[in-house]
Amino acid sequence: MSVAGTGFDLTGLTGRVDYYQLLDTYQLQHHLASSIWNLHSQPPLFDLWSGVLLQLPHGWIPPTMATVSIGASLVLALSTYHLGRGLHLPVAAAAIITVLVVLDPANLLYSIWYFDTYPTAVALTFGALCLTRLGPEGRGRWWAAGFVTAVAAVVLGNSTFQWLWLLAAVLPVLWMQRRHLRQVLIVMALPLLVVAGWYAKNAVRFHTATTSSWLGMNMAKVSLGTANPVELHRLVEDGTLTPLALRRPFAPLDTYAGLSAPSAPTGSPVLDLPTKRNGVPNYNAASYIPISSQYLHDDLAYVNHDPVGYARGVSSAVRLFFFPSDRYVFLWPQARHLSAYQNAYDTVIDGDIRPNDFALVTPGDKATAPRHDRGSGPQSWDQISLTAALAFFVLIALGPVAAWRSRTDRRWLVTMGFIWMTSAYVLVVTSLADLGENLRFRYDLGPLPLLGAAATVYALARRRSSPGHGGLAGGTAAETEAPHPRAGLDPITT
Repeated sequence: MSVAGTGFDLTGLTGRVDYYQLLDTYQLQHHLASSIWNLHSQPPLFDLWSGVLLQLPHGWIPPTMATVSIGASLVLALSTYHLGRGLHLPVAAAAIITVLVVLDPANLLYSIWYFDTYPTAVALTFGALCLTRLGPEGRGRWWAAGFVTAVAAVVLGNSTFQWLWLLAAVLPVLWMQRRHLRQVLIVMALPLLVVAGWYAKNAVRFHTATTSSWLGMNMAKVSLGTANPVELHRLVEDGTLTPLALRRPFAPLDTYAGLSAPSAPTGSPVLDLPTKRNGVPNYNAASYIPISSQYLHDDLAYVNHDPVGYARGVSSAVRLFFFPSDRYVFLWPQARHLSAYQNAYDTVIDGDIRPNDFALVTPGDKATAPRHDRGSGPQSWDQISLTAALAFFVLIALGPVAAWRSRTDRRWLVTMGFIWMTSAYVLVVTSLADLGENLRFRYDLGPLPLLGAAATVYALARRRSSPGHGGLAGGTAAETEAPHPRAGLDPITT
């Protein structure tokens, strides 16, 4: 697959660029099952898929990934359009949004970059589309199965999304299909059991409650990493923080010598070896688990001591969240072919007042791509995408109003609830727990915020023009569901 001189970027899989999230590719190629079983630093799907690809003859990998990418792009485009129509947007509005999404340089670049970001965006969009196809009183059970498969894949493929989000996503579907709960649970059971099994494995083997053991190290970037060094030293001296707080997270294991006890050997290379075969740190080493736990203790102690300082770090994370997603540093090798197109799109469509270069990944990380703002100064609010910020504001602030006024349309209500909840969840969780890759985290959402904002505006506008309409103005009679004859006073319809 090639776009304007770019090609599919497999450097993470080939080892030319090292990804924290990927296990040693030698172990994935030759010991796939045991490597995945001993994975605790990340959810399994990205590493599992990488291991499967590495079983193929080397020459087959690029065309395989190009084919998968083309298929995923087709799914994203069709899902975007039909999700817009499922949210009752006019044909022209759904088509325009789809075209904008397809032509977005972020979409072009993430689709040809080997990582978990693009699959997450595709799965979330397809999952939301499935919700628009759910029927009343048990109809559309296979769409429910498609939805739960998509959201389960997201949890097992992207560490941002955890069991609490999955629960919030699935419960409204069960509520909507409550009169035929048994049939719905049968078709939803397998994906949920797989997710539950992975969490149980992590809890028993590694004593972690999430799909990633890095929470403490990630949060250190937005808490300890933004604190005044003099203040940190003082807090360590008075015992508020441990000496680990003075070391940067995601450093080689020998950086923490004497600060955390190393884990006992397990016999598994992906748990025991401090580095991968290429010499870079192996962040899946078991010794990082207590280090990350100790970081989390220090993170929370710092937040309790200086909530204002932590709030400044969160503010920086929120600002970076709304940067144009195509400015992520790891996209630079391909993005350099699209710089003129990027600047034009980001300025005209994204509303980027002062187009910026590529944002830093994390404080202290090394990269060869340009720094943000051409190195002229710190990130500022006039570098954000006004379109993205406006879409989020409309969705988060006005979405509940539109949902309340359109509450008789169950499918619209459940779908918009999923979009609202997922968008708010990603913004809040990533801003509170990380600083550096936030613009990439926003792209995980794909077109959901934009579609949600458009559907909110359209629903409120049509409702205002048709005050006597009993459901979502603009919806057909089939789309707005009447109460079941045996339902009595259904809280949805009263």
